[in-house]
Amino acid sequence: MPRMRAMMRPGRSCMTGWWISGKAWPGLVGKIDTAGDFDGNAVMKDPDSFKGKVYRFKGVKNRMGWDYSPGNGYAFALTVAGTPVAAKYDSTISAAWKETEKRTAKDFSDEEYDVVAKIDDVGPIIHIARSEGTVSTDSGEKVGTISAQADESVQGVRMTIIALHVGPVTATADGGEVDETGAMKQPSAQ
Repeated sequence: MPRMRAMMRPGRSCMTGWWISGKAWPGLVGKIDTAGDFDGNAVMKDPDSFKGKVYRFKGVKNRMGWDYSPGNGYAFALTVAGTPVAAKYDSTISAAWKETEKRTAKDFSDEEYDVVAKIDDVGPIIHIARSEGTVSTDSGEKVGTISAQADESVQGVRMTIIALHVGPVTATADGGEVDETGAMKQPSAQ
């Protein structure tokens, strides 16, 4: 309980922001109609039938920079049941992210994300392929390890994030971001 009081104490805007944005998220995300469970294989087979549908991904890690290479505006990526998924932030979400990152001076990109995203299409996504091998002598003694990494283009589902909660960032494309007081506002970094 002492930690909670410290988080809510005035003057601790970073921690307070984390706490308040987390409290506001259920009410915001509850107003968004989603299409149910995401089936990447179905989307890959018939993308036109899924264009514009909205899905929620809860408690996921952003694999951009780890499994997928940033580029073409994509800032978020994950793999769902073997299907690559990459997403761009809506401009309001992007501005909220930048503003919060600047205000808190924290990197929260490695935290768990809760995102709501709209399907745009199916197309190329850059996957980071890694390989590792062992160098051995003729007698079988291991003398070293070789690692390689290369970008490869794979087909995947491309989306736009229309609502996001990660760390102190809570924002929706149509509503703006949650500030330190719990009020909605438009981010200034747009």
